[in-house]
Amino acid sequence: MDRTKYLKNIKRVVIKVGTSLLLAKDHKKERQYFGKLMAVINELRGRGIQVFLVSSGAIGLGMRALGVKKRPQDVAKQQALAAVGQNRLMAAYQEAAEKYLIQVSQVLLTYDDISNRRRYTNARRALAELAKYGALPVINENDTVATEEVRAGDNDRLSAMVVNLVDAQLLVILSDVDGLYDRHPGERGGVIISEVESVTRDIKQLARGKGSEASVGGMLSKLDAVEIVVRDGKSAVIASGSSPRVVADILDGKQVGTFFKPLGKRISSRKSWISALHSKGSLIIDNGAVRALKGGKSLL
Repeated sequence: MDRTKYLKNIKRVVIKVGTSLLLAKDHKKERQYFGKLMAVINELRGRGIQVFLVSSGAIGLGMRALGVKKRPQDVAKQQALAAVGQNRLMAAYQEAAEKYLIQVSQVLLTYDDISNRRRYTNARRALAELAKYGALPVINENDTVATEEVRAGDNDRLSAMVVNLVDAQLLVILSDVDGLYDRHPGERGGVIISEVESVTRDIKQLARGKGSEASVGGMLSKLDAVEIVVRDGKSAVIASGSSPRVVADILDGKQVGTFFKPLGKRISSRKSWISALHSKGSLIIDNGAVRALKGGKSLL
């Protein structure tokens, strides 16, 4: 598969970066990472590419500030940690952005904000205006007020929904592994899968392993996010974020990480929004309705 044909005309990209990449025991190295990430973002902006950053890290930074060693399961404790850590996260981004005269904006969302069509539309307009001003949106799950949504893989799924929200053409998920392996990375002989045509059940079975004590998203949650993006006719890449420079390499068409091919043509924004929502209940239809739907007609 020649991935360059899918990446050569990208004008808007969503980058998702996880807690395990942002937090380091060495404060100097941590700040260097934020600086390198901002340098790449500045380069992409210089190419005329709009960047939207979905960033984890608030709970992890809150854990560090309050001396909490293990991520608590209690939602109220997670919310408290997020409240302490979120301002530290934004301060780190703003400090890194000042060198490039980039204004950083904080955007906190919950699943309810995106599932409600009116609030979704308002968020879409606000992000569009931020882009016009040239500000860099740093988007995070609003863990301080979220309840059911504070769970494994939140920001992976959130990043997929942001792709639709801002009408991006590419999602880049930066991970602490090089991509999707054909077996567990800890097993001998594992090889990175360079390209994936479709996120099948067999592909999902390759996603095993656990996150760190501060982060909870694993490969399966990343594949769930990718599945949302590619079925909307957009591309996605899972790659190692140990060097943020990898984002520029991806857009240059280099064979890094695992590339996920878009499935079919891009669908409308409204249909994409509906497809990413959590399903509730079930609908039973007869054979005539099935034939009508397959023919492209509305159920109504």
